[in-house]
Amino acid sequence: MEIPSRDIYKATVGTGKKGIPIEIETHGNEKTETEAVLNLLKSIGSRNSRESKKIRDEVTLVFLPKMNLDVSVGTKDGTICLGKRY
Repeated sequence: MEIPSRDIYKATVGTGKKGIPIEIETHGNEKTETEAVLNLLKSIGSRNSRESKKIRDEVTLVFLPKMNLDVSVGTKDGTICLGKRY
């Protein structure tokens, strides 16, 4: 089975030496997780509060959406995923 190539997108916040990868929607049905992480990204990335600045200074957060290809790609109704029926 051939898996189509695709770009991997990321959003990065912070300049700290410690990198923290955050996978979003690892399982294709985790829509609430996506919304929560987008709110976190917006909050930490744009607020000038002491806490947000401290996080940005100490760590680099790397947000990686839909990294698990086998559950992110399928038919519109979600029943077939890379040739497997669920």
